[in-house]
Amino acid sequence: MIGSAPEGIVGLGLFAAQRRLAQAGIRDWTVSYVESEKPFSTVLEVKERKGGLSLVVASRNPIRFLPSIYQDNEFLRNYLWIFQHIYNEISLTLDNLHSFFIPSDTPEAFLRWLAGWFDISIAQVLPEDKLRRLLHQAVTLYRHRGTSVGIRKLMKLLTGVEPEVMENYLPHDAYVLGASATTRDALILDSKRQYRAYFTVFFPVERTEIEPGVVRLLPQILEMEKPANTLAIIAFRNPEEARIVGVLIDEDTRVASDESVADAVGENE
Repeated sequence: MIGSAPEGIVGLGLFAAQRRLAQAGIRDWTVSYVESEKPFSTVLEVKERKGGLSLVVASRNPIRFLPSIYQDNEFLRNYLWIFQHIYNEISLTLDNLHSFFIPSDTPEAFLRWLAGWFDISIAQVLPEDKLRRLLHQAVTLYRHRGTSVGIRKLMKLLTGVEPEVMENYLPHDAYVLGASATTRDALILDSKRQYRAYFTVFFPVERTEIEPGVVRLLPQILEMEKPANTLAIIAFRNPEEARIVGVLIDEDTRVASDESVADAVGENE
């Protein structure tokens, strides 16, 4: 390792090196070009600087195409070097254009744009790693869109937990899409009259075991993926400490009135 840079950066092309740094969680680096006989965009050195890294990258000065009388003109060399820097950025993009359409390789700045081609409206709020995985599976997921298979695959991709899709089942403790807390219970109880079809996406884990940001996105995601004429509900396993202890009441159980309780207390005294 060189400083905090991952191993193997030196010798890579600049595009691949930048991707390697991003995968390592390094977001702050600068690029400086130097004249070298090495192939264009080869990383020659990685230097540490305050707040990040500096990549020293090979390039060629266009002064080499001019007659020999100009080769020692330092002003001209530096002047042309400015335009070479501009050309380097354009050339780097064109040389690696195919990588822009590979979810694992595309730069983060282009990732959200690429997601827009698949009409992934939640792309702006999804974490980068989850969005890349989603784009990798986009074609497969579209084949099963609106089906229980597609919903299970998508939910597992986003949460890491494969849920169970239970058709024509409504739990009491769940999220109803588009409902506030005050209207949720009423919608659940009245759902059979409002919807011809309904289903529950049940996660066999507690809600706290899934990333909170992802949990907040689940209703929006499921709203887009479910058939339009159905009610979709999200449910989680109840925490152990929240289980309700019930009391069995049979035909021999007496329910006392307030007066009888008062009389019983007086007799005991």
